[in-house]
Amino acid sequence: MGDRHPPIPFRAVAVSWDEGDDNATPSAPVRDPAGGDPAVVADPATSVDIAPTAGAAAVTSALAAAPLVRVNLAAAGGPAALSAAVDGTTAIVAALSSRQPSYARWAAAGATATAAAAAAAGVRRVVVLSSMGIGQPDPLPVGALKLFWTALLATFFRAVREDLIAAEAVWAATPPEVDYLLFRPMGLTPTEPPRGRDAVKLLSARGEGGLVASVAKADVAAAMLDEALNPTAHRTGVTVGYPVK
Repeated sequence: MGDRHPPIPFRAVAVSWDEGDDNATPSAPVRDPAGGDPAVVADPATSVDIAPTAGAAAVTSALAAAPLVRVNLAAAGGPAALSAAVDGTTAIVAALSSRQPSYARWAAAGATATAAAAAAAGVRRVVVLSSMGIGQPDPLPVGALKLFWTALLATFFRAVREDLIAAEAVWAATPPEVDYLLFRPMGLTPTEPPRGRDAVKLLSARGEGGLVASVAKADVAAAMLDEALNPTAHRTGVTVGYPVK
C-alpha cells in the first residue's frame, strides 16, 4: 500500500458488544476520549493480523504506537462513545461481529451504532465488512461453491445470515449523502498467503467472472482501506476475492 498512498493519519477503534462488562478496562489505559465514560477505554498497543510482507513491520509499528480506543457498544454510553471516537475522521472502515456461528450476533446493532456515529461526526465514506452470499443480486456465477455456501447460510448459519441482512439493511436506509460500500468477501482463511491489493477483484454484477473460495485477510483489509480513500463503488455491495483464472 506504500506505493498507493502517502502516509495517512488513522485512529484504531476496537468495538465490542459485551453485556456483562460495562468497563472492560485494560491493564494499562492511556487515555479516555469520552472524558470518563465507562464505555470507552484505551491501551497503548494492539497486535496486527498481517502476513509477512515488505510493509508488515512498518504497519505493525504504526499500530503499536497508536493508542487503541476500545468501545463497548453494550455499555451505557457506548453509542455516544463511538461517535466521539470517530469524530474528526473522513472515512470509516468497519469490521463488526463475525461469520462464526458460535459468536454473539450483533452486526445489525453495530451497524446501527456506526451509522449514527458517522452521521453525528459528519463522516460520509463508510466501508463495511459483510459476507459473500448476502445481498441481491449475487454476482457470483452458479456453481458448487455458491450452492454449498447458500445451503450453509440457510441452515447452520441462519442466524449469521439474518444478522448480516439486517446490518446491510441499516446502511441501505441511510440518507443519500452517506457513501457506504458493503464488502462481501469470500472465505477469510488465516492460512491463505496474501497476493497483494491488486490481486483482489470486486464483483458488482453478473457476468464479471467468478472468484476462488478463499482470500487473505490482509488483502481484503488493504482493499477496504483503498476503497475508503479512493472510492470506486458507491451505496452498493461488492463480492470480493481473487478471480478464477
